[in-house]
Amino acid sequence: MKQYSPIQVVLDARTYQDARVRQAGGGRTDFFEGDNAGFIKHRSQISSTLRAAALQLGGQEGPCVGFLKVSMRQNALAKSHRPVKSLFPSRATAVVGIDEVGELLVQVTSGAASRAADEIDATEDHVEWVKRMKPDGRVVEEAVPSQARAETSAIEGISLWGPNDKRQFSTRVAIAWAKENNLTLRYRIDLFDFTPPQDRKVLNEVKHSHPRQWFLEQLDVEVGGGYFAINDRPSDEASERIYLWLVKDSSVKVISTLQQVRSKIPRRDEIDLDLSRHEKLLKFLDKNCIVRRVGLPNTFERSAASHVHTSGPISTHTYSTPTSGPAGYPVVGIIDGGVGEIPKAWIAREAAMVPPHQLDSSHGTEIASLLIDGQSLNGPKVCPEPDGCMIVDIAALPRPIFFYDNYPGGDLGLLAALEVEVRKAKEATGVRIFCFSHNINYAVRPDTYDMLSLGLDNIARKHDVIFVISAGNLASNVVRPEWKSKSADVLSDLANAVDDRVRAPADSILNISVSALNPLTVTHVLPGVPARYSRRGPGFKFTTKPDVTHFGGCGPGDVAGPSGLLAVTTDGVVASVHGTSYSGPLAAKTLARLDLLTQGTLTREALIALLIHGTSIPDSVSAKDYLQVRRDLVGFGLPMPALNLLEGEQTSATLVFLDVLQPKKDLFFQFRWPECLSVEGKCRGEARVTLVYSPPVGEKFGAEMIRINLDVSLQQYDPEKETYGAKTKSVFKPTSDAEKSHEHELIKASMKWGNVKQVEFSSPRGVGKSSDWRLNIGYLERQDAIFPPEGVQFAVIVTLRDPKKNAPVYQDMRSTLASTNVRTEDIQVYGRAQIRGSTG
Repeated sequence: MKQYSPIQVVLDARTYQDARVRQAGGGRTDFFEGDNAGFIKHRSQISSTLRAAALQLGGQEGPCVGFLKVSMRQNALAKSHRPVKSLFPSRATAVVGIDEVGELLVQVTSGAASRAADEIDATEDHVEWVKRMKPDGRVVEEAVPSQARAETSAIEGISLWGPNDKRQFSTRVAIAWAKENNLTLRYRIDLFDFTPPQDRKVLNEVKHSHPRQWFLEQLDVEVGGGYFAINDRPSDEASERIYLWLVKDSSVKVISTLQQVRSKIPRRDEIDLDLSRHEKLLKFLDKNCIVRRVGLPNTFERSAASHVHTSGPISTHTYSTPTSGPAGYPVVGIIDGGVGEIPKAWIAREAAMVPPHQLDSSHGTEIASLLIDGQSLNGPKVCPEPDGCMIVDIAALPRPIFFYDNYPGGDLGLLAALEVEVRKAKEATGVRIFCFSHNINYAVRPDTYDMLSLGLDNIARKHDVIFVISAGNLASNVVRPEWKSKSADVLSDLANAVDDRVRAPADSILNISVSALNPLTVTHVLPGVPARYSRRGPGFKFTTKPDVTHFGGCGPGDVAGPSGLLAVTTDGVVASVHGTSYSGPLAAKTLARLDLLTQGTLTREALIALLIHGTSIPDSVSAKDYLQVRRDLVGFGLPMPALNLLEGEQTSATLVFLDVLQPKKDLFFQFRWPECLSVEGKCRGEARVTLVYSPPVGEKFGAEMIRINLDVSLQQYDPEKETYGAKTKSVFKPTSDAEKSHEHELIKASMKWGNVKQVEFSSPRGVGKSSDWRLNIGYLERQDAIFPPEGVQFAVIVTLRDPKKNAPVYQDMRSTLASTNVRTEDIQVYGRAQIRGSTG
């Protein structure tokens, strides 16, 4: 019987926030140092491009404004190198967005582009060198480039945003896509945010008071018939966009906001698919300066495969029944086509958003069966959480042919309806975890953060819930070969895979996506390896997706055999199934159990942090050979059962911090390393730290859409230098010292700007000369980003452990914290106390 609880919530976490410490930035950098001839050639190319852009802008119809894509060198991605002081000052030329990593979108007029070219032409051919004394007394020579030369040298290239940047499909493709998939054809038109220049001279050069207004006026002229448009901006940080339908009725000319739609959205039979009208519209959008991108509607696909019945007689399943009240079980919402013939005792709430005859409940039924009786069906090795789960049935997704009949606005309509039902379900049942096992199929893969992903982010943040989303499945004709025993063969198969990246909404920033493993019980293929059909990361602009992995059944292969995962069909038959649809609910149940065991009092960030903190890398991808691919296949790893995580071991100690990081503050939590793991200040053992936070998400900033970066580290005091030095490294380490210094590698390899961070420390022999340590959380803003005045919600979990499982780490930490007046509470007791406090 366990007599301790290693997870302790640190109370009064706000008291450990203090004024942030910032290091001064570096000086100007000449990226052509020692290569003046190369700089002169580069200068000429950039100047010529700008002058050509100025000429084109000066001759275009409408406002004399355009947008440059300014690409920075890979070693000049830090915001201190951006050309916004001399070449493109904000008073005249605002940075209005980001495309790929290091690609700034800069608003210019013809005159502003010409003046930037003049600045570049005037830069020096040769850079001066001066002698400077370093703090240690050494005298060194340093290059001192002018601001304009430093900025010019940091630029890789410049181009004027044009038709090829705006859309990647033809008119015929758009119409064919709509017909083949029974879609209500509409265009999503993302607009640039025009920023009126503060410089009056530049403002006068625009020639029109506001390019957006001119666009709307011209749209009415150019469309040449009926149209219906919704003008929307999902958040302050998102692009303004217009959803546009061309309709047959020429008398319909509507432009309204999403909140004030005065007429119903057109249905499929009202849409005009005349090729010439669509061609005319797209050509107008191509040439209009304020248009950033044009996209097509998507279709949904289930992340599940057909059943393969196991050999032998067909068996039916008798569901278990609740043995206690509903409050004794976790609650999970299933957003699908209904859950079919599930015993009513397990149904906490039903929401029929679609007419029954348009639903297919087979998929939702199988998911529900795994949540309710997964362990009795598959055993604890595959389904580690105990049986029993209350189900919230949100029947929101009809069969594909009926989707646009129910949601003519596509994702817009679905998200609006989902938000209402999620709110109602949470109020009625307390449910906070929702399975969403459908993914997007594209006509052309977009370069933007999908509307569905962004919408689920917004719902999760607003209502303090978590969507658990399938990573997606590869079609049977493009699945990867089954995992092999030799790493060289596996890496070759992965390298040759085609279009196997995760699909929206699995790239949702604030939610959890799940990939699939072959179950440990299979014998005809390798067990515990990434499933051949499971899509892999990275997510949008190198984000870590999937977040975790779980058992989803093995896919069909050359050797026949069961998938290793059983679910119950709508007719009560036990069937062999596979798909990321089925790995998702296993992770969702762990989250729901964590929520149940902590009385529903933890923040969504804390629940996600607990899930990820308790993961382990599957043995199948733990070898060094898989270092470069494992994150994209399994994310942070396979979660452990909820109760195991909360109980832990006496040779480890875990602290949880829940708080909102305040503006201009960092968190500094000082503590003593466990006495049992230190000798005269030399500290040994292992540590893992997991940080999850909910930053502002600015979709219009592309690769920089996460606007605030929080970093976390454990730091040991150095008595000789009288400073703290970080001892932790990212679990996804850069592979070389060169990569550690480049911003693009920090983004790709070390999760910089990711909203989930995990760092670790390991020293079997001990390091340092002091047992004084501290946990540090600090933040960094993007260029021109404003730290939210209300702060940024975060959760951080710190575990210290003895890998030999001998030392009494838990008791040592408890004693140390008590002696330093650090107030903590057992995480399950904390939940009960929070409930009493809210009702007392």
